[in-house]
Amino acid sequence: MRIGILTQPFLRNYGGILQNWALQQVLLKLGHEPLTFEHDTCYTRIRWLLRTIKQIGTKGSFAHLPAYPYKGRVGHKPFIDFIEKQIHSVPTRKFSSDTEKRYACDAFIVGSDQVWRPDFNIGRLHNMYLDFASDNVKKIVYAASFGVSDWEYSETETSHCSRLAKRLDAISVREDPAITLCREYLKANATLALDPTMVLNKEDYTALCENVPKREGMLFVYALHLNNQMIDYANKLSEEYGLKTQVLEAGDNLHSDDSIEQWLASFRDAACVVTDSYHGAAFSIIFNKPFHVFKNEGGGTARYESLLKQFNLSSRIVENGRASLPTAIDWNMVNSRHDELKSVSIQFLYNSLA
Repeated sequence: MRIGILTQPFLRNYGGILQNWALQQVLLKLGHEPLTFEHDTCYTRIRWLLRTIKQIGTKGSFAHLPAYPYKGRVGHKPFIDFIEKQIHSVPTRKFSSDTEKRYACDAFIVGSDQVWRPDFNIGRLHNMYLDFASDNVKKIVYAASFGVSDWEYSETETSHCSRLAKRLDAISVREDPAITLCREYLKANATLALDPTMVLNKEDYTALCENVPKREGMLFVYALHLNNQMIDYANKLSEEYGLKTQVLEAGDNLHSDDSIEQWLASFRDAACVVTDSYHGAAFSIIFNKPFHVFKNEGGGTARYESLLKQFNLSSRIVENGRASLPTAIDWNMVNSRHDELKSVSIQFLYNSLA
């Protein structure tokens, strides 16, 4: 079955890229043919030039200009190289009935990450409810996230998306609060499913980074919004356990040689992880690494609060930068629970696509 996938733009986001790679891998293992529609991240150099001239003329400033496209994509060169090598995708500026016909899609899947958060999907929120898909294809939402536990839609968005939700064949969400939001505001039933990255096994990721040299005695700090509290907390841990600190950031703070493979290897080799990222916590669980999560209000705390609750790991959240060390993690319990949730998530996809 040819399955079109809609997700967040890849840009400079480790977790965002890997969740799409992981979903494709799961679908391939189920015998399907996935294709990701890569929207809002692809434009020509001429389009870049026109957008740059327009922005300078409108704002009178050279600050925060559009990123120059590499191989027609906006983002980070090593990330784009990974996407081209590992992810089957096609640039898409606009979704319409022609999308379904042109790519001969038998089904569409929306997911995962914050695909249903309005502030993160300006101008494409209705696409994330598959407004363009016909009644002839299966329409599935896998592990969608609102990012927060409160309803952020306007009345108009609520009304429209509620109508679109009734056309969907199956809905799964990534966080507990999202089940309630779907029921109360979209008038739709949803089940809980794991983020695609967590449906795969550790070995799937170690295969991707097998060429990265191994390191020992490392405390890995992965931050979306690095601050002094995180650094101070990490330094205390490093000093206590005799570890060296490695820091990686995403977004505009990427270094030229930062890569997906290097990021995965950092989880593989870490003795401990400090992070403010949902996927930082997720990959710590996948690799069975002791971890500490700082609250990242802008990124949506409901995401990792729900994740950690599912694994009885809420004590890993660091409150106000306090370096109060939680108890050791019972990895046997965590891995057993992980296996259960994997089975449920795979069964959802299998049944939805049957």
